Amino acid sequence: MIVDGESGLFHTARTKPKLVFLEAHVKYNILTLATLKGKEFNLELGLVEESDERRVGTLHRKLRQENMDCGHNVAEFIQAYLDSDKPRRLMYFKEGLMSERNCRPLPNW
Repeated sequence: MIVDGESGLFHTARTKPKLVFLEAHVKYNILTLATLKGKEFNLELGLVEESDERRVGTLHRKLRQENMDCGHNVAEFIQAYLDSDKPRRLMYFKEGLMSERNCRPLPNW
């Protein structure tokens, strides 16, 4: 989830249409973000879990969700990609973190 670094409000392609063109793949626990212009950023998710720096993001309907912050380097990559003068943060959610989200996806989704 990408959030405003100040308010914690999450972004979707409706609010940031350029996100549609940001590719994300996970292989061997490494998240790779890639732009159409060929820029890539690789993030070891294990390091994110080890650092365990938590933030609360705000979803639609003002539901809150605890996440692990993915760090400053990927935040700068996303902020540059979105041509934003405001800080953006990439958040990583996993089971066991607090969530007020009342819609639970099925395991086979």
